[in-house]
Amino acid sequence: MEVQWDQILKLIEDVTRTIEHTWQLQEGYLLRNQFAIAGLTDDGVDKFAFVLYREEDIIYNEKIDPIARKIELSRIIGRKVVGQLFGTAVSPSWWSCMWLNEGIATLFSVYTINQIMPESRMLDLFVVQTQQESLRLDDSQVMNALDSEIDSISEINSLFSFTYYIKGIEY
Repeated sequence: MEVQWDQILKLIEDVTRTIEHTWQLQEGYLLRNQFAIAGLTDDGVDKFAFVLYREEDIIYNEKIDPIARKIELSRIIGRKVVGQLFGTAVSPSWWSCMWLNEGIATLFSVYTINQIMPESRMLDLFVVQTQQESLRLDDSQVMNALDSEIDSISEINSLFSFTYYIKGIEY
C-alpha cells in the first residue's frame, strides 16, 4: 500500500501552526520532531523531545481510505500535538486528576481540527459521540454518573474505577 506521507506531514504542520496561532505561542514552541515507528508498543506520547506514533495508527492513503480514516488520523495527530502543550505549559502540578488534563486536551484537539477542516464538522461529531458514550455508560450500571450522590464507602471506591476515567475524558 502506498502511504501518502506528504499529506500526513502537512496535517501535522497544520495542527502545530494552528495551535501556536490560537494560543499565541512563539513559532517553533511545539515539537516538530515527530516519528512513526512500526510496531511501537506505546500509543504515541511525547518523550525525549520527540512525538512518537505507531506507524500503523497514522498510515493513510487518500485513494483507498474513507474520509472517516482522515478524520480519525487528524484526531490522533491533534491529540498528540495538543498534548505537548498541556503536558508542558498548561498543566499545573496540582492537577493530579489525569482525566481532567486528558479531557481538556481532547476538547482542544477537536476544536483545532475543526478549525483546520471545518467541512468535517468535528465539533458536532465530538458532541454526538461523547453524549452517546456517556449515556451508554450511565445505562450500563457499571458506574454512576459523574455527578451523583454517594451513600456508602463502596460507592466512593467506584468513583476511581477505569470506566469513571473513560467517561471523564471520552477519547
